[in-house]
Amino acid sequence: AIREALGQQECEGRKYQFRLKAVPTLLGQLLHVHFFLDRAEDGLATLGYLPEQVDALNAMLSGRPGLLVLVGPTGPAAEFHQLTLARALSTQGSLVVCLQRRVQYREELLVQLDLGSGEGVDFAAAWRTALDMRPNAIVIEDVRSEIDALLQGVSAGAVVVGQVNAHSTREALLRLLGTDIDSARFARSMLGAVELLSLRRLCPHCRQTRGAEGEAAEFFGRDAMLGVARGCEQCGDGYLGHRTFFCVWLGDDLASWLPVAR
Repeated sequence: AIREALGQQECEGRKYQFRLKAVPTLLGQLLHVHFFLDRAEDGLATLGYLPEQVDALNAMLSGRPGLLVLVGPTGPAAEFHQLTLARALSTQGSLVVCLQRRVQYREELLVQLDLGSGEGVDFAAAWRTALDMRPNAIVIEDVRSEIDALLQGVSAGAVVVGQVNAHSTREALLRLLGTDIDSARFARSMLGAVELLSLRRLCPHCRQTRGAEGEAAEFFGRDAMLGVARGCEQCGDGYLGHRTFFCVWLGDDLASWLPVAR
């Protein structure tokens, strides 16, 4: 059977966590080690949030119980985003419980429940365990059909942060509203939403700038300078890599069209 272990190691003043996986093969045991840099000092601003967005998120998460929806693809980046939000909640003296499909990184300040990735996952049992702890906040890695549980957590007095795998905030909310729930109750529970946007990055080797014209000038201002993709041997088409941006929706803005969206 495959065996796994988690551990911690300090090297040259930096802390790391590691996952050691032992896989049996015909030639013996294959060992796979995956290191994670401990980034306990990182905050929301280091993720790419603007100062105004950090203030808005802090106001949402430190206020009344409610639901904050995270929108975007699942994966390592989404997991790190969730853990950073959970860490921000825990540093305020809150008890935070994270329900994860597979725990990849252990955080000392959080309670992390491993749901596993198989079909036989007993989400109801894990959810009852989380609620029995009377947490201040609950973070769910991948919301599928557990919307009733999310609202139950809000009713229990917790801030619930749920990741929904969708291309846009509207798509995510329409999917949640497609379940058999009271849309008005859902709207009242909404604290807000955060949409993760991944955009192609202009190649730093060949990008050029020009003044804004037409609609761009009206939107950004005539003094704005815009980047232009040119293309070179380094990139080919003018783009190299991606950059991540966040769009923060306030609960009041979402509640105004949630019942209509159904």
